[in-house]
Amino acid sequence: MAKKPQKSKELSRMDYVRAALVVAQSLPWDMVTLQDISDEAGGTLAQMREYFDDKTDILGAYGAHIDREMLSEVEQLDKNMSVRDKLFELMMIRFDVIENDRDAVVSIVRSLRSDPKSMLYSLPHLCRSMEWIFEGSGVQVNGIKGSAKIIGLTMVYLNTLRAWIKEENSDLSDTMAALDKGLKQADSWAEKFNF
Repeated sequence: MAKKPQKSKELSRMDYVRAALVVAQSLPWDMVTLQDISDEAGGTLAQMREYFDDKTDILGAYGAHIDREMLSEVEQLDKNMSVRDKLFELMMIRFDVIENDRDAVVSIVRSLRSDPKSMLYSLPHLCRSMEWIFEGSGVQVNGIKGSAKIIGLTMVYLNTLRAWIKEENSDLSDTMAALDKGLKQADSWAEKFNF
């Protein structure tokens, strides 16, 4: 008589996300399999499939986690701050959050840069995060102008992410400088094109 398979413990969505980050520290993201992540989490592929469609979905879940952490700080922001200062603060909170997972995030970003298809699939998740940053800053992003703002902030974020990857200072001063410069350029373009 065949043995009944043991029921594995129920894992949360974040258990699998955390496992993916652990695996990404030792393997390039394009080499990581869903089975690797499931094994690291101590779950099963069947259980994992309940939460995710693919690895891009896992990155989207991680992005949503970062957004929640970042947005939990919105109430602490000075209500009298300018929109630009709020954008700066929220973006830096985002970088502070991913700093905790630096090795994994750097590995993932490097893999995505050499895999245009995965990068393209990840962009909608990132654009949604930028929309949440605007919401946290009190800026509505509706219509064509709103879409242009989201695309612009996404470009600022990606450029700042490059500086963050190279960052050697624990105070993230190079990252802050790159973000400040990027937001100034975005302001200049917004004025020029009446956004």
